[in-house]
Amino acid sequence: MPVLDQSIPCFRYFEELCAIPHGSHNEKALSDWLVAFARERGLWVRQEECGNVIIKKDASPGYESAAPVMLQGHMDMVCEKTPETVHDFTKDPLDLYLEDGWLKARGTTLGADDGCGVATMLAILDDNSLCHPKLECVFTVAEETGMFGAKALDASDLEARRMIGLDACGENVTVTTSAGGLRAKITKALTRAPFEGTALSVAVRGLLGGHSGVYISAGRGNAIKLLARLLHEVELSGTDMRLVSISGGSKDNAIPRDADAVIVCSDAAAAEQALARMGELIAHELRYTDAQFSVSTGSAEAPSTPFDEASSRELVTLLRLLPDGVAVMSHAVEGLVQTSDNVGVLSMDGDTAVVEVSMRSAGDSELDELAQRIGLISSLCGAQCQFDSRYPGMEYQSDSPFRDKYAAVMKEVWGVEPKLLAVHAGGEGGYFAQKLPGIEMIAVGPFIEDVHSPLERMDMASFKKCYDFICALLERLSE
Repeated sequence: MPVLDQSIPCFRYFEELCAIPHGSHNEKALSDWLVAFARERGLWVRQEECGNVIIKKDASPGYESAAPVMLQGHMDMVCEKTPETVHDFTKDPLDLYLEDGWLKARGTTLGADDGCGVATMLAILDDNSLCHPKLECVFTVAEETGMFGAKALDASDLEARRMIGLDACGENVTVTTSAGGLRAKITKALTRAPFEGTALSVAVRGLLGGHSGVYISAGRGNAIKLLARLLHEVELSGTDMRLVSISGGSKDNAIPRDADAVIVCSDAAAAEQALARMGELIAHELRYTDAQFSVSTGSAEAPSTPFDEASSRELVTLLRLLPDGVAVMSHAVEGLVQTSDNVGVLSMDGDTAVVEVSMRSAGDSELDELAQRIGLISSLCGAQCQFDSRYPGMEYQSDSPFRDKYAAVMKEVWGVEPKLLAVHAGGEGGYFAQKLPGIEMIAVGPFIEDVHSPLERMDMASFKKCYDFICALLERLSE
């Protein structure tokens, strides 16, 4: 039985796409579904090898001479779930439910970022009663992991130089500038050696996490960094410690909420005391941001050959020294983060530790400086560091008639002025600005909270309100 009101087109399409797996790099089913949608309605459609889909719809009668408009959003969602949730993002539909007017998914991310944008475009394309200029709807893939779809997009047949971005949240908030970014992959080979001791498990839980661009300045705890701090405290207690396994986080652009390690100690009691002592200190520090933080220990099965002393110490040192969080605040825009990074994923590939870091900055030179520091720290700790997935930021457009029109319509329809926002999060706008010189961009989207975490929720009244506004805006673009 449907959860949402099926008479509201954007609701209906959102619920339909929630039944189709569409995590980053797993968008093929959704991409094919979009192509089928277009063909069933006789619309022009092109599907790219990477999975991007472009659907065009002719202008309504009377709008033939109006400049075309692009609607744009991304197909993929961040796949996060609570530890106790059993859910396979490659095949299971999202389990939707409503609570006090907010839509959520049980135990998982909702994918309103950017499912609401995809659903909005489908609803508009499917409604022949709407009045609008020629539409070019661009659905991209792999935005969440590096904007690979926007980077690969062939824009040669796109005419529009007015773009409504639908990857937004905040109703009357439109992004005017966004950060560029870069990703680091750090690998450290570890060596095993016999060691006698007692094995303990260490688990960090209860952190809020969240989008590493939106919440990086909120002071939320990073489970990987906190686990390293806890293990360093064990080392400082004088107890001999060896690592058996260590992991944390699942996406480099999401602040990690959980982290785990198994260690072998010469004095288990002293190790547990050190962990409890540091856990209390951290809990006190995070009492305003992550009140549910916890660290737990327990007995574990001891392998015959954990990692040796040098490998264990160097990996913990690496994790402790890696910068994380805000590096520099903007001097031009009050309250805006200029440069930051997020130590997002820690995993093991056999006897090699792998650390994935997402970096963001509004300045290229500052991004380079942060990357150089991460590279130097990695080298000093005996690790290798590789950088990839660099993407451009979006510069502020001081003169934009399209933005002025958007503002006038918002004033007419909602009675409010749009808020022009510079954000630290990355966005696909930088690639569209590169590929389509002179393009003017605005953004519209509903209130969405706690994106990239299982707490994600979308205000459904706001979703409907934004959909109606976009329709009203298109109707007023007859020139």
